[in-house]
Amino acid sequence: EIEAIRQRVTYYQDNIILMREMPVPSEFQVDLFHQKLKELLLPDRKYFLLVDLTTTGRASGTVRKKIVEMTNSIRKSLIHVAIFTEKNTLINITARFVLNIAGLDSFSLHRTREQAIKAINNASVS
Repeated sequence: EIEAIRQRVTYYQDNIILMREMPVPSEFQVDLFHQKLKELLLPDRKYFLLVDLTTTGRASGTVRKKIVEMTNSIRKSLIHVAIFTEKNTLINITARFVLNIAGLDSFSLHRTREQAIKAINNASVS
């Protein structure tokens, strides 16, 4: 079960990491995601993070705090974070709130994976 959770964080392309959030986010799962991200993020490179929130539910306050801590600890390795949620307005609001608190320099929210990837491609050009 632990490895199945860790496998939800993978390389999507060369410098793009895909993180597929769990249907029911938990502090334990965020810790596993954080461990896996630290393994994938090489210290001499910069990355894009592509976050799939299409099947996730709303995170509790303690889980949101963990996500902020995780994001803050890796933010220097990130060029841009692109999140896609399909049409989930509540998740969009929560994600924007969490990313603002984490102090990310560059992030975007999208309905589809294709839109999120386009934002990553645009961020890599600028």
